[in-house]
Amino acid sequence: MALDFLKKPEIGAIVNQEYSDAQLSVAQKYIANYHGTDLNQDFLVNVPFDITPENREEYWEMRYAISPLSREKTIETMVTDINEELGTKTDPLSKLMFLRDGTYKWSDKVVESFAPEIDRLNRFVTEDTMHKGILGYQQDLRNRLSTAISDDEAYLDGMVPEGQHISDFQNVERNNLGSLMKISADGRIGVTTESGGWLAASNIADSLKDFSEFGAVGPEEQFIVGTKSHKIIREAISPLLERSREKLIESRARANDSAYDALKLGLVGKEEAAPIIVNKIAQGDLPIKTVIEDSLTSLLKNNKKQASEFSSTLKDVGKLVGRIGRCFNMRGDL
Repeated sequence: MALDFLKKPEIGAIVNQEYSDAQLSVAQKYIANYHGTDLNQDFLVNVPFDITPENREEYWEMRYAISPLSREKTIETMVTDINEELGTKTDPLSKLMFLRDGTYKWSDKVVESFAPEIDRLNRFVTEDTMHKGILGYQQDLRNRLSTAISDDEAYLDGMVPEGQHISDFQNVERNNLGSLMKISADGRIGVTTESGGWLAASNIADSLKDFSEFGAVGPEEQFIVGTKSHKIIREAISPLLERSREKLIESRARANDSAYDALKLGLVGKEEAAPIIVNKIAQGDLPIKTVIEDSLTSLLKNNKKQASEFSSTLKDVGKLVGRIGRCFNMRGDL
């Protein structure tokens, strides 16, 4: 375009300065040629002035010079007028925007008067914005977690600590991959890549360079993920993890029953009997006496001994009792 040269920074600065100087020149000529009775009032009415960063201080020096009040009183009057307008605004953000606009057109002395209020409003608006951002993020996280684990068949590996599952979820969040999150068939948290593959959350950091869809969020979001997601993730996955662990326990109980049935049928030797007996006793669905009697009866019946070998059989029983004791001790029941 014909005016593209104006986009060059050095040209832009020159144009801004010339425009600002032209504003000052018009104002100075008006003052020099004024013959009325109220220069200050007539200047405000008759001299349209566009205050810029280049002419702001010189403009206010002119205003102080033509004011009927002293410099200090003029500044005080301006601060009072600004406070009155500020008082008409109720929303902190509206007040902050008004004051920020003023810093570009008021004199340095006036701006200094409002510096503490600007700082206070800046802190409030920043914290309020972050607070709302945190609430929005938390609700979005709840929705995404609900979607990810809503399937009745969803499963989390019960042998993996709850804290590790939470850390995996957070790793997905830190890399802004919540929309790609998927729980694998073996109950681990990861993401689906663009190629349709699955990548464990714990491996995301090492794979960032290989996948264009990955990209860590900024420091503020990292802070929110690190401090505000843990409880929500734990509350969401806790029922799923509990359900998965209940299934593990049920599966183990079925395995205990199958092993105990095999023991009674004589399919288990005396060397392997002890942990089966202990697990069945600990399961608590049969009286201890019944488990012991049935187990010993089966072992003795299926390890037929002649009378001459009776003492050896008693030794075997004694060894079995010792193994049972050691198994209970390993379980922490003794």
